[in-house]
Amino acid sequence: MEQIAVTFPSGSGAVELEGVWHPPTRRATNAAVIVLHGSAYNKDSEPSISLCTGAAELGLTALRFDFRYVKQDSIQKFDELTDGLDDLLGAYNFLQGFGKEIKPKRLYLIGKSVGGVVALHFTLQPEYADKISGLGCLGLILHNTEHTEWYWQDRINNLKSPFLAIQGEHDPYSSPDELDEFCRNLPVPAQYEILKGTGHSYEPVPAISNEEEQQAAYQNNMAQAVKLTLNWLEKLEEGRKDLRK
Repeated sequence: MEQIAVTFPSGSGAVELEGVWHPPTRRATNAAVIVLHGSAYNKDSEPSISLCTGAAELGLTALRFDFRYVKQDSIQKFDELTDGLDDLLGAYNFLQGFGKEIKPKRLYLIGKSVGGVVALHFTLQPEYADKISGLGCLGLILHNTEHTEWYWQDRINNLKSPFLAIQGEHDPYSSPDELDEFCRNLPVPAQYEILKGTGHSYEPVPAISNEEEQQAAYQNNMAQAVKLTLNWLEKLEEGRKDLRK
């Protein structure tokens, strides 16, 4: 399976970003997906790789990249609403720069945790709202752990993309009831899945004392989240009539 290391500037040109491009491994569609990692991950973490390889097998162009803080080795000064959006804009521009024959007509965003925060903010911007064909958030952050006021409450009516959330049952950033209310109030087709007995990163809750068993359970949970996300992506692409001949 072909994977191509790429570099591209952020939207403002302030930093150079590193990514990996996955060309489609079957008949190409006119669609692409950008995968955004969470704060505890990077572009080479298993979730990002699995999502991109799975999307490529569905015929999509896939791109995973590192937020600037990975190279800087510090997330402390990283701001999702400035740095994060600038980095994602760079990835967006990279795909838009493809030649006419492979430039995607549909673009999906899939973000884990902080990556989902950035993706949702990007999608809610008026100039990009119509350019995103689907938004998936793995571990949606509705609020921080100290407060329950939703970050998105005043802008969710601007969302124009089908929405998916995969949430841990015990995620402190969004309870199942909060997520249900959030999705019911969205003006777009929205669905969510709750992974029972898991936390924000899909780690087992309560924790398993045996470290190997804990890690195995986490990997199984993450694999389930990836599978659910790819199934959602595949369904969105089903029935499309504008596949490349």
